[in-house]
Amino acid sequence: MGFYAPAATRELTVLQALIDKRRVAVLPLTLTFDSIGAGLCCRRGGKLKKLFAENRLEFIAVVAALAGIILISLRGRAEILLKQGYYLLVNGLIVLNHALRTDLPRYIQALPLSIVIGWLLVLLAVSFAIYRVRYRFTVSERWQASECPRCGGGLQRTRRNSIDRFLSHTLLPSARRYRCENADCRWSGLRRKRHHPDQLQLPLREVTNFRR
Repeated sequence: MGFYAPAATRELTVLQALIDKRRVAVLPLTLTFDSIGAGLCCRRGGKLKKLFAENRLEFIAVVAALAGIILISLRGRAEILLKQGYYLLVNGLIVLNHALRTDLPRYIQALPLSIVIGWLLVLLAVSFAIYRVRYRFTVSERWQASECPRCGGGLQRTRRNSIDRFLSHTLLPSARRYRCENADCRWSGLRRKRHHPDQLQLPLREVTNFRR
């Protein structure tokens, strides 16, 4: 047993080395397949959006046909459900109108003056904070889409999500999402919309003539 132990150890070492070499050889292929899969997912999403944009009327017709089939399958029960929903909506509006006309004035009259002043102060403070955020985003050079704040590389505009659009309409006017062009950095964030150089260097005379 002592004579065969070094040989077995040597064989295990050789096998481990072969396994490590195979792992090293397979790793780039795995990364390549992962990148190809991500690219295919992005391409599929783009193709679906393009297909929907080109055949929008056909999709609407299909949805209308499905809605017609559902109404036919209900056999008159859809009309009853629609009437019940209509009556519920009308009753809700009547109750809301009564509450706004009678209950709300009574509640406001019963409020102490200190609570009213407190709410006014809170509203003024929130409005001022929103105004300052919008002003600093519009004026500050830090939010300008000139270079990457992490590595100093160039920026490329990308698609915005729903949260970005909400912020661009509320706190960050004309905000756009940019991504760093450097493959090692890949920073992404919101920055102020980049204007064309020709628009910024337009002479004053041309502007006045255009207004006239």
